[in-house]
Amino acid sequence: MDFDLAFEGLDSVPWAGVGEPDMPDMPDILRSLASPDPVDSEAAIFGLSDRVLNQGTVFPATIPAVPFIARLACAGVFAPTLLGLLGYIADADSEVDIAQGAARLAVRQQYPLLVSQLAAPDAGVRQYALWAVAKSGPAQEVADALMARWSIEQEPSVRADLLYAVAAVSPESARLLASSSLSHTEPDKVRIAAVVAGLDSGLPWTAEAAKTLTALLPATDRRGETPWLPDPPLSEVVRRLASRGESHFGVDLVMRALNGPAMHEPKAVREAVMAAKALGQISPESRRQLLLGLEPLRSDPQSGGRVQRIIRSWRHPM
Repeated sequence: MDFDLAFEGLDSVPWAGVGEPDMPDMPDILRSLASPDPVDSEAAIFGLSDRVLNQGTVFPATIPAVPFIARLACAGVFAPTLLGLLGYIADADSEVDIAQGAARLAVRQQYPLLVSQLAAPDAGVRQYALWAVAKSGPAQEVADALMARWSIEQEPSVRADLLYAVAAVSPESARLLASSSLSHTEPDKVRIAAVVAGLDSGLPWTAEAAKTLTALLPATDRRGETPWLPDPPLSEVVRRLASRGESHFGVDLVMRALNGPAMHEPKAVREAVMAAKALGQISPESRRQLLLGLEPLRSDPQSGGRVQRIIRSWRHPM
């Protein structure tokens, strides 16, 4: 493959003037991404990440690197990984020696390239293109592009991420999609996303949403890989409920999970216990009720140790 266009202007960037002393090797790192040698290309991925994004922080070298990252992704070089990286750059929560929002603006300037990948043949590329576009693009344009994809996209992972993405840029549209996507006619991944997107877009919490999520436990495997939910869905949902001042709904959801039919599965037990811990950390006033559900699990062979540690920490806080 000819990468001349992807690397156009690479050597004219004053890399030595945009960061740490080792920044002059950025052209080599970017070129190595396209290397036919997998050892070199995979090493370049780690080298690139260290220099443009570190634990949510972006740097001066991030800005000039963004166009080359976008072009390489659109040329099929580590496309899901690089698109994901662009989304995280746009979503960075701190900057070092650059103006606030400059990194997001740099990604936004690549919007025409990024949005083209929503129609890529590979589902993984489409999934991470959604992430990059929703985190960086102009909200109304992104919303229009995403809604156009909704009637076309059939891959469950991408369809689920469409819901998360629409909730991020157009809550009104997301409320309509989420309400209609709890149905059994949708794949499990989409139904989980509908519960979360409903909360993110401001829908009232309902018994139907609670029933849907508890029926899908254990939900982590059903959710699949997505950048939108770093933690198990049940924990993500109770945190959102607590952040809305609705911890009582979170308690009810955890108790439904702890007493539900999925509790014969160790993974479901673990997810329910993790959600109880997450809610108890955010909402200490919920602990008394949560303990009623956790106590019977003290002797559980899989989760008993974790439960006992939670109970001790709540009863005897440091």
